Amino acid sequence: MKQLIKMIFYRISQNTIYLLMALFIPPLVAIAAIIYTNNIENNVRIAVIGNEAISIPNITAINQEEKPMLSELVQGKYDAIVWKEDEYKIETLKGEEFEIALDRVLNQGETVEEAFKSKEQRGVISNLMGFLTMLILLLGSMLYKFYYQERSGTDKRIVVSKVGYLKYTLSHPAVVFIILFVPTATILLLANSILSLSQTVTNMQLLLMIFTLCLLSASFSFCVASMFKTEQNGSLTSTMVIIITSLVSGSFIEISKAGLARQISYLFPQRYIIDFAINLENENTAGYVSIAVIIAISIIMLILRWNF
Repeated sequence: MKQLIKMIFYRISQNTIYLLMALFIPPLVAIAAIIYTNNIENNVRIAVIGNEAISIPNITAINQEEKPMLSELVQGKYDAIVWKEDEYKIETLKGEEFEIALDRVLNQGETVEEAFKSKEQRGVISNLMGFLTMLILLLGSMLYKFYYQERSGTDKRIVVSKVGYLKYTLSHPAVVFIILFVPTATILLLANSILSLSQTVTNMQLLLMIFTLCLLSASFSFCVASMFKTEQNGSLTSTMVIIITSLVSGSFIEISKAGLARQISYLFPQRYIIDFAINLENENTAGYVSIAVIIAISIIMLILRWNF
């Protein structure tokens, strides 16, 4: 299997575009995740219609003469739009729980910390993992170019080279895992050591999350690639599934602690990786069992590939 992995890396080195993608995209994804996380604002941004002055800690109030367009809420420019009648009225796309919490701050005088304490207490690492989940999964789906090219001649190669079927098939996800894991883990561990991203998450715990995510990416995309004959169909399908499940699982936005949205989010493995990071940051019991289950599911997906 070692020779097979070397052969795939050699083929990558002979393809300039694919080589550049393998060398630079994983570390760029990791760096982008760190930059994105460092620029996440911890306060609430609201657009206030009129000249009403709102001065509350952890709330950035921006006065507007006219009501902003709905697209500005969708894009995340504002968390809510506020105007004063008998009391403050709120319009938001962040759900009923967020609206109730903000109402308690504006109309009942509670602090932001008190009103929003029921929401997910995300820190730097959980935001970082949330951003990485979709990008690493998407990147994994892009790295099976040679597997798609070889599918029509797999049986011949195995017979001619007398290489075991298991070793041959596992060599491709092994290469994808290495490409994803090594640069991502290296950059994030260095960042955590230099920038002290979190005081409650150790390097080993961070490494475990990265390992689980990269293994999930390599196995899921390999399973999808095994079901489709062309790279176009396989990549399109995996991309759609990854984007939808990452959004629904709350990779980028917080999910309320109750309700249907929360229940649906737990149908997808991304949710458990994010929760693992949240629990570590809030010094709660970490979900090591959930991480072990994701690793097991990833291995099962590799096994299922043999049926296609």
